[in-house]
Amino acid sequence: MHLYYNIPPNYLSINDLPNGGEIEVREAEKVVLQCHALSSKPATILKWYRKNIELMPEASRTTVRREGEKLYSTLSSITLYPKGDTSGSTYTCEALHPALEKPLKTTVCVGVLYPPRHPEIKGYREGDLIHAGDHLTLICTSMGGKPPAELEWLRNGDIIQGSYSISGRDSSSSISFTVRSSDNNAVYTCAASNPLTPIPLVAAIKLSVIFPPSFITIEGPSEGNRGETITLNCRSDVSNPPAELTWLVDGVTFEPQDTTFHSVENGWYTTSNLTAIITRQVS
Repeated sequence: MHLYYNIPPNYLSINDLPNGGEIEVREAEKVVLQCHALSSKPATILKWYRKNIELMPEASRTTVRREGEKLYSTLSSITLYPKGDTSGSTYTCEALHPALEKPLKTTVCVGVLYPPRHPEIKGYREGDLIHAGDHLTLICTSMGGKPPAELEWLRNGDIIQGSYSISGRDSSSSISFTVRSSDNNAVYTCAASNPLTPIPLVAAIKLSVIFPPSFITIEGPSEGNRGETITLNCRSDVSNPPAELTWLVDGVTFEPQDTTFHSVENGWYTTSNLTAIITRQVS
């Protein structure tokens, strides 16, 4: 007399991970999930679920092999090319066998590593005019990304410190400062990066700062004889916009001659010449 009895699988796992384990892959990178059910009699039937929705049988490839004379192992695999918006999806392998009162299940979570979006800078629109002495706060945000983006601030290419925070998959960093005349034409850059961005993603703005000249100077002879022609040169310190120069001689306004606006790194300086004939002795 031969007794026939059923033996349930003694092992069920996806990629040899514990139930609830996580697999991390790069976006669009091929990943194969393999579910093993070992040492059962008869062979175990395996089904796949994504977010608790059963996958079509043709989505998987299943093979059965014998273990010794009486037991069987079942291997079922599915191939994925996950996208960033599917990160965190759960995949469940369900084992059906007549010796089980209820199906066995094991689940893994597939985390997809993907780059963040280009950062954006708020708090100033390029071309807007601000004044030296104003208080300015610039906020940089980068949405998405796994892991979330690291953000770095630079002023004219030099790293500066900013605050940093993460909310979900979004990163934010801000800098606050009092605007100086040297900030005119300064470029503030926010760089976002994570392990999937070999070259940081950047956003940049150039500030336009209004500020007056700090001083003016007059150069030329301090003495002269009646009837002599002299030339005086007036020069303003750097400003933005360029300073307008007016000549006054004993309180009388004279039209400037040869006024020139000179562009420099963070603004303008103005020069003006005045040529006059001395009508009385000065010393």
